[in-house]
Amino acid sequence: MSPTTGDHSNDELIRRLAMVLGVGTLAGVSIWIIAPFLPAILWASTIAVATWPLLQKLQGLLGGRRWAATTVLTLLLILGFFLPLIMVMGAIVEHAGLARDLLTKGLPQPPAWVPKIPVVGSRVADEWNGLVGLDETALRAKLEPGLTMFSRWLLGTAGSVLRLTVQVLLTTGVTALFYAKGESVAAGVRAFFRRVGGEGAEALVILAGGAARGVALGVVVTAVLQALLTGIALALTGVPGAGILGGIALVLCLAQVGPLLLLAPSVAWLYWSQQTTAATILLIVSLGLVSMDNILRPILITRGANLPLLLVFTGVIGGMLTFGIIGIFIGPVVLAVFWTLLQDWVKQPAKVPAGSGPGA
Repeated sequence: MSPTTGDHSNDELIRRLAMVLGVGTLAGVSIWIIAPFLPAILWASTIAVATWPLLQKLQGLLGGRRWAATTVLTLLLILGFFLPLIMVMGAIVEHAGLARDLLTKGLPQPPAWVPKIPVVGSRVADEWNGLVGLDETALRAKLEPGLTMFSRWLLGTAGSVLRLTVQVLLTTGVTALFYAKGESVAAGVRAFFRRVGGEGAEALVILAGGAARGVALGVVVTAVLQALLTGIALALTGVPGAGILGGIALVLCLAQVGPLLLLAPSVAWLYWSQQTTAATILLIVSLGLVSMDNILRPILITRGANLPLLLVFTGVIGGMLTFGIIGIFIGPVVLAVFWTLLQDWVKQPAKVPAGSGPGA
């Protein structure tokens, strides 16, 4: 090989390395720039994929006008977030008003059911009786540490709620863009993966979308219905703080725990407060609410994605423990793709090395 040929090869290698380094640096800086928007983009992608059939049906009902269907779904997303937030804030304001009334008027006598609470009932009743009859100054001094701690918690919660509100608004805006340009975005994603990995990679993208839709139908819809019906049942039977308890029920249902942790104490409280009829009604309703996910969730998941139910549940719980709430969708999607690749690999015939047959 002549020196000229060697120099040319070195120049070509350096040029390619510089190109790879430049592209990698550009990609890294781009990801760094959009990193604050990645959670919103990820949530928006999940919401758009999960609700795309609903968008198409709504578009058909509105005479084929995509902008009208997009507007309706976007408004529903905003309402779905801000309505529970307004209910929670209203409950906080209401309880703050009750706290002011207690400071000015003093504490009433504890109800008769308080001492009957197992384990802690007598102690709570004694502490309560110790506060009864105190004037405003003495009562304020007694409750000052708790009120200070509550105020600090409220300030911290307000900051978290503000950040969450900004994130939700950003997610809603990105979701609206996906609704408006969904076909173009999907075609671009499929073209990218087809370019990278061929038709097999494109099929995996379609599988991931089906898994996300199945989880959204099975897990999220079931959780929302359970939480909504739980809040309504608690409110109709006279359980205090039903709005806040309904929000907590939604978190518990999304975490695959279920509303039993709220319904059981509520039934017990109604019985202790001598509201036997309401307690019995709530007990019967609770049996249906607790078993609701075992009936409705499998039906919805199998409609959204043709995946083993155990695989989906493992992905939901494991993904949530690893990545947080968004892991509810990430976990099943990753496991679904891995499961499909593993199945394809197992089904492929093994290649027998040359010369290793019986006659070798």
